[in-house]
Amino acid sequence: MELRKKFLTFLILFISIFVIIKIKPENIREVIFHYPSVSSIIYVLVWTILPVFLFPVPSIALLGGVCFGFFMGSILTIIGAVFNMSLMFLLSRYIFHDLVRKYANTHSNLLTKWINIEDKKVAFSIFILRLTPIIPYNLLNYTLPLTKVKYTKYILISLIGIIPGTFVYINLGAQSVDYKSSDFIIAIILMLGLILITSIIKKFLEKREVI
Repeated sequence: MELRKKFLTFLILFISIFVIIKIKPENIREVIFHYPSVSSIIYVLVWTILPVFLFPVPSIALLGGVCFGFFMGSILTIIGAVFNMSLMFLLSRYIFHDLVRKYANTHSNLLTKWINIEDKKVAFSIFILRLTPIIPYNLLNYTLPLTKVKYTKYILISLIGIIPGTFVYINLGAQSVDYKSSDFIIAIILMLGLILITSIIKKFLEKREVI
């Protein structure tokens, strides 16, 4: 299961990078330059809505870096992510509660474990799970709201947890404008490093039953 998730993550990332390079990022930025306000609103809406339908968020983040560059892309992505996490929190806790719990109990002991995180560990566990980009963002959005964590704490901790991954993916998208440059190679190395390091931390803490 873990190997399959890692493979799918890398596959989605590299397909996204390939597509972005082929459609020429400079052309995308030229369009954004002429319609900055509309483009920003559309991007935030895309971030708010598409993950609800399990759309892979690394692709959206990469596109944000391509379209808006590192600084503005990071700001818009964080805004969109907060809106999306809030929306999916409400959907999971108050509308799809029984459906998500039934799916977890039927298909995955891991999801059930996340739902039943001890109250004293919930904040730290959410942070570590969010920090690890190998774990699907959408899966956490549907699972973690079923813990007893309060909304404000959930959003704050989740936001802090996704910031490193957000910066890495946005930077990768921003540097893909010149995919032959050393900055692009460094961006790829940073992404792989983040995935490797956070995965090791997560496994270490799981063995010690910290999360």
